[in-house]
Amino acid sequence: MKLRSLAILLIILVSLLPAFYLNKAVKTKLSPKKSIGRLLLYMFSSFTLIFIYVFLLVWAISHLFPLH
Repeated sequence: MKLRSLAILLIILVSLLPAFYLNKAVKTKLSPKKSIGRLLLYMFSSFTLIFIYVFLLVWAISHLFPLH
């Protein structure tokens, strides 16, 4: 059980790297400091990225480590 928990933690930590760099790229591409419209677009894209990231992460972990 402990090995399973460590594997899940490792998967989460490794998957944070692409999300971090994708967010960094979106931030430089949109430049949210220039206008309120760009800020709102950046916030929408960030929330979308978070939703997709959490959905895919939960899906992958549930398929890699089924309950039964």
